Amino acid sequence: MTDKQILVFLDITKIMGSLKSKAAIDPLEQIMALLQNGIPVNYEIASDGKSARVYIDKALVSQIAPLLPTLAELIGDDALNGMGQLVKSILKAFPEAMEKTTKFEVGLKLIK
Repeated sequence: MTDKQILVFLDITKIMGSLKSKAAIDPLEQIMALLQNGIPVNYEIASDGKSARVYIDKALVSQIAPLLPTLAELIGDDALNGMGQLVKSILKAFPEAMEKTTKFEVGLKLIK
């Protein structure tokens, strides 16, 4: 614990062990492989050196998107302060949206 911040660590092995079905474990194993091998994050540094942009793109998100509907089933409808059902709906629709998307980038612009 630091100044007004706590760090939370998840024990992925225990989480996977508590899942009851193979269908729930398979997507988590694919995500674990990404975490173990490194998540490919793109970066660009401005020519003046005063800013940088870090982002994930469609190539990465397209690998994760097919897993989201299965992961959505692990979320209770009342979870996330009552937003569970909404989050589940978004996760289930996401793979189809990605199929129709030509470019996708999510990131941060860091300014010196």
